[in-house]
Amino acid sequence: MCRPSRQKGLNVAKTITVGSRVFTVLFPGLIRPLTDKEYARLKTSIQASAIQDHLVVDENVGIIDGISRATIAAELGFMDVPTDVRSGLSEDQKRTLTETLNIDRRQLSDEEIHA
Repeated sequence: MCRPSRQKGLNVAKTITVGSRVFTVLFPGLIRPLTDKEYARLKTSIQASAIQDHLVVDENVGIIDGISRATIAAELGFMDVPTDVRSGLSEDQKRTLTETLNIDRRQLSDEEIHA
């Protein structure tokens, strides 16, 4: 399940629940979401072969990289997902890592890369 949480008018972090694990989306909106076609392709791949690239998370289970993979895993009813824990990073380091991993993997436009 993937939903934004709200308490008494306060904007609380978006979370994604996979099995019993609740992941927090650290930088919503930093990287453009997948297009419908990209999302469908990723979902088909995960259905066929499970998750091949680990979610990158911090020590508090905050997602640095892998929001779409986690969302799809939740939609498909997975009980767990593979994770790569990166401990001790500052917020700036996490943000830079989010950008770097996505630039390396996605075909982002020059505008998206330099935003």
